[in-house]
Amino acid sequence: MKRYAASMLLILWTISLCACSFPQAAGNDPVTFYYPWADLNAAMELDPGCTAITAEERDISGRRDSLSYLLSLYFRGPLDSSLNSPFPAGTSLLNLQQEDSTLIITLSTAFAQLKGIDLTIACNCLAQTCFELSVVQEVLIQTSQDDAETAVSVSIGRNNSLLTDTIPQTTPTE
Repeated sequence: MKRYAASMLLILWTISLCACSFPQAAGNDPVTFYYPWADLNAAMELDPGCTAITAEERDISGRRDSLSYLLSLYFRGPLDSSLNSPFPAGTSLLNLQQEDSTLIITLSTAFAQLKGIDLTIACNCLAQTCFELSVVQEVLIQTSQDDAETAVSVSIGRNNSLLTDTIPQTTPTE
């Protein structure tokens, strides 16, 4: 009888283990961050179809639900030495809020140092990263409005950011 009871307990214990869920192992929770190539010409030699911005996959453990945490990790820069952080030193997240389908990101004034193509690349990298991490349709990137001359306010929609050149290359005619 003792053998029968022991066997039944072992079977019940085995069945109960099947109902358990085990936490995901560390390193199996990837997120995608976007950064520009450090040397676009070298990247294009390896892959002529590459774009100026590329994805870097990172393994994180938990905290996927904290977009603020993920963005602070993102602002630390890429791990891959062939990529470059498009953000000036001192750029940090001041505020993050979502209104309907728009994510509003307020960055420190260090971000306002960027101008022209550097600003465009940085904003697109940040927007593409946010689109990967959330379900928003638009990202509004801004700096504090203390100084209207240096304030940045850029809005990028999920479907209106073009990352590849769609104009076919032509050969010059003589």
